[in-house]
Amino acid sequence: MLLTHDTRGKGVVGLPTGEAKGRDLSWLDWSRAMDLSPDGSTILFDETGEGGGPNYSVYIRKVDDSPAVRLVEGITQALSPDVKWALCIVTHSSPQQLVLLPTGAGQPRPLTHDSVNHVAAGWMPDGAGIFFAGNEPGHGSRLWVQDLRNGPARAISEEGVGATWNAISPDGRWIAATGPDRRISLYPVAEGRRKPLAGVASGDVPIRFSEDGSALYVRRSGELPVRIFRVGLARGDRSIWREVDLSDPAGILTVAPILLSRDGKTVVYTYFRVLSDLYLVDGLK
Repeated sequence: MLLTHDTRGKGVVGLPTGEAKGRDLSWLDWSRAMDLSPDGSTILFDETGEGGGPNYSVYIRKVDDSPAVRLVEGITQALSPDVKWALCIVTHSSPQQLVLLPTGAGQPRPLTHDSVNHVAAGWMPDGAGIFFAGNEPGHGSRLWVQDLRNGPARAISEEGVGATWNAISPDGRWIAATGPDRRISLYPVAEGRRKPLAGVASGDVPIRFSEDGSALYVRRSGELPVRIFRVGLARGDRSIWREVDLSDPAGILTVAPILLSRDGKTVVYTYFRVLSDLYLVDGLK
């Protein structure tokens, strides 16, 4: 009989500015990088495997060799632009709510307490607000924005939008998100209609806008090897911008998410790997 023993896990690899070889930034057994500081120096990640505990754990660390620092239990979403706060999801509440966690000294700050089940979130560029995807009971996922200084959350899209990865323009005016047709559109934060984006295809996933806001970086869902495309917003011109180096590709099934620094020079990605040991067994009865 031929038997297999599979070892599954997630890990994080960083490609800092000027380095050609990837650096292993994994911490425990199921590391998932969720955000990268604008300057590319700090990553926010969570541990959702056995090592992370029953309610998982949130960590922050530099892309150098310094150790990770555990912040709290839960799963995480985004770093504030000044890297002072981590936007996280409270997994043990129903529906899931958002909380702000200080990355240094301070106390957690509950952010939402409503009927929306929050599934993905990010920061506005000025740090004064957030955007998130979530669904109310009996409804599909929508995009919402919320000013942290005052006022409740406000929905800005139709249902079926933005349940996974989204990106916001540097001026805070547009959110790139995937709609029910699996195609990326630009959704205005203020009043207005969505803008279909030329140069994208079904299955493209937004990563982030270019530093000057003239283009959107996207990847193909599930594609290996991983390529990052640059799509111009004005004409929809599309080109391969970078192929992500998988320093150890053995057993890697998926790569997601992919994170870029503001200038695009630092890349951090999360991989899902399955390694198998095969055994030939004789004499089984």
